[in-house]
Amino acid sequence: GVLDRTYAYADGLGITSVFARDPDGDRLVAAIKINGQWQQLSGNDNGLLVFEDRLASADPAELKDYVYQRSHASSAEPDAIAEAYGLKPIIVPVGFKYYGAVIKSNLGKWGTRYFGFEESYGMSPGHIAEKDSLPALVSMLKIAADQYRKKENLFDKLEDILAKYGFKGNAILNTFIPGDDVPTRNASKTRVLESLEAVQVGE
Repeated sequence: GVLDRTYAYADGLGITSVFARDPDGDRLVAAIKINGQWQQLSGNDNGLLVFEDRLASADPAELKDYVYQRSHASSAEPDAIAEAYGLKPIIVPVGFKYYGAVIKSNLGKWGTRYFGFEESYGMSPGHIAEKDSLPALVSMLKIAADQYRKKENLFDKLEDILAKYGFKGNAILNTFIPGDDVPTRNASKTRVLESLEAVQVGE
């Protein structure tokens, strides 16, 4: 895939951090080479890093009407950061159209006082009613540069954030739903969800 080719190119140049945007520019992936192995950050990791940096760098006056959004499928870890700054999350269904509805109603009013992210590598600072990987890339590069000066990387920063605000736990499960027709696929989805509920109860 694209990332594999990117890793090979970076290896040839001795680069240990890579960032990639998708063709329509609305998602961002970051990866770090640690002990000879490339490790990719999750979309939740990206959101946690950028959100913490934005709040830590904000003028206190900007926080009064700051708006923070995530989907119910995204990590709840940034909620602890929001709480520390006196913010409450707006939790919406999966799909950036739900973020966009909130952004559209306030477009032009927030400036740097908005942040929304989703686990599937999308985020927005609220400048448009959609996710945009360009400002996300700028933020991630700034954080990476700050870490580089300390001879650390983005994963080190993640550990610092989790140590400070607490680890709620998150995981992303990719699964194949079999079936060639809607009833069969719906039945398969039900079995998968029941299996996941059984695992959670068992834990």
